[in-house]
Amino acid sequence: MSTIATCSCNQLHLTIEGELPQTSMCHCVECRRRTGSAFGLQIRVPKRVVSIRGEPHCYTRRGDEGEVRFSFCPECGTTLFWEVSGMPDSWIVAAGALAVAEIPAPTFSVYEDRIPSWLILPDSIETHMA
Repeated sequence: MSTIATCSCNQLHLTIEGELPQTSMCHCVECRRRTGSAFGLQIRVPKRVVSIRGEPHCYTRRGDEGEVRFSFCPECGTTLFWEVSGMPDSWIVAAGALAVAEIPAPTFSVYEDRIPSWLILPDSIETHMA
């Protein structure tokens, strides 16, 4: 089984081989800015199961977990995937870019102290403040 993730203009593609692992939510200010939403939704996958096609541009910033290097499409601007210096064997993929009918439900959430008051998380989600 393989899953495709693409940018808006289809210049940048990821192919993920195998089952999709854990999906997580992040409510930090940086993820809200990156997505233009109340939270980011992402899937962390081992680099060994991902192939990349197309040419990304990169933006690097300092995060709580170390340096974060975002890869985005230079044509349409979609942030498709990123890596964190503290997790060198993983890509983190924007879940909204997956070409699937059903995005896997998140099982893990961080930065709950920044959740909007109107957003209610299911009891089944494991939560962490940072």
